[in-house]
Amino acid sequence: MRLSLVFVSAFVCLAAYASLAKPVKGLLNPKPQPYDTPQRFVDIERLPIEGAKGNAVTYAVGYKLRPIGTDLFIGLSDLKARQGPQGLSVEAVSDAGAFATFTIPPNNERRGPLTFELLRGTDGQVLGNKVLADAEALAVDGRTGDHYIAFEGEPRVLRYRGADFRGAAERVPLQNLPSLPDNEGLEAMTLLMGEHGAASLLLGAESGGFWLCPLSTFNCAAIRGPKTPGFGYALVSLSALPDRPDDILALYRFYTPWTGPRTKLTHLRLEAGRLVWKGELLTIAPPMPYANYEGVSAIRTEVGYRLYIISDPIEEDEEYTLLLGFDWAFKE
Repeated sequence: MRLSLVFVSAFVCLAAYASLAKPVKGLLNPKPQPYDTPQRFVDIERLPIEGAKGNAVTYAVGYKLRPIGTDLFIGLSDLKARQGPQGLSVEAVSDAGAFATFTIPPNNERRGPLTFELLRGTDGQVLGNKVLADAEALAVDGRTGDHYIAFEGEPRVLRYRGADFRGAAERVPLQNLPSLPDNEGLEAMTLLMGEHGAASLLLGAESGGFWLCPLSTFNCAAIRGPKTPGFGYALVSLSALPDRPDDILALYRFYTPWTGPRTKLTHLRLEAGRLVWKGELLTIAPPMPYANYEGVSAIRTEVGYRLYIISDPIEEDEEYTLLLGFDWAFKE
């Protein structure tokens, strides 16, 4: 009987770690006050492309990114990537309450420009603590340039008009969202464009659940979605394809102290008011550069899409961020 209780206790502990799908070390040992200087760059180390066989996407590029002149670069939770004449441009939010932009030049330069803005609340003041500043998801309205940021600690969505991060934010008055567990709130969000330019936010919670929130009414409705892609996996990011808003990337994370992090990327489709699972695109596990990936973004290419995922380091002494790119030849 006693032995049975030991096995049951061990299973319960494992399930608890897996359901959290995130480490707690940073909560127990908070980092010191961050530093920041005007001279900021991102140091770019290009990674070897290997170990990605057997997936529906092709591992195309990998970067190990280290900040120079600041340590606000740690904790990036979501991203929006764009390809331009200056290279790969990335916007990202962090769970420390910062909005970052950086560029990876196309000519294999070792450094790229890096800028930061500290996120502000509806009173125009910088968000002052972890609970208020825990930004987890980013959505951008390409028509207006407005940026929507979802927060997990105190579940809410703030809008920054035209990417103005130095003024007061607007709280999006979303209705009919349920109460969410502490630190398992709004983890994933993407903007969907419907007919006649009608826009909606698709929200996902780490603890489970999806909601579709039209920006014309802010009246959110729960929608059915697929189960997680495996035991202990939790949703961390959603991103609609640039020209196919009903086709959505969903990123899931698994973590235990014994295995470390694992990541799965899936393809969902919004059909008849529900999210339908269309297939698994990618699993990241050794020997690939596995890490605590938290954000996904897609760029249209000539043959399909380039998918980027970004990591939020687990270990406190892990002073780099991983950015991986995968090519997907999209097929119906």
